[in-house]
Amino acid sequence: MRVLERKDIHGQTVAIEVSSLVGRNNLRRLFESIPDIDLRVLDYLPSDREEFLQLELRGNQFVVSEPFGDSSIYWIGPREFIRHSEIDEIAEFLRSRKMPLSVWWTIKSKTLLFFILAIFIIIKIYFSFNA
Repeated sequence: MRVLERKDIHGQTVAIEVSSLVGRNNLRRLFESIPDIDLRVLDYLPSDREEFLQLELRGNQFVVSEPFGDSSIYWIGPREFIRHSEIDEIAEFLRSRKMPLSVWWTIKSKTLLFFILAIFIIIKIYFSFNA
């Protein structure tokens, strides 16, 4: 999975970002498979609340949020903006995982639907001019 690192002024990773195409539930399932992590679900359904998961790894708390409640990324970082080495472990874990198949199916089905709709519109425009 593609992971973007957010670094501090010293070049150390403080937080990470992943695509929101993964989905909240898939991301939660991925985090549940990490040993030694305590996971707390803050919000099951999409809502105005940005933070939806809380992780605790070796006493350090991290949150998973969707900035502005409707974003293309999920931000994963410490509750306080302090560098924790565990963020590197979380980033490596996510990099080693592949995007869930359900996400790829959703992307491909939306793309296919878009092309079918585009072809339908082109045909309709063509016949409206030639009628």
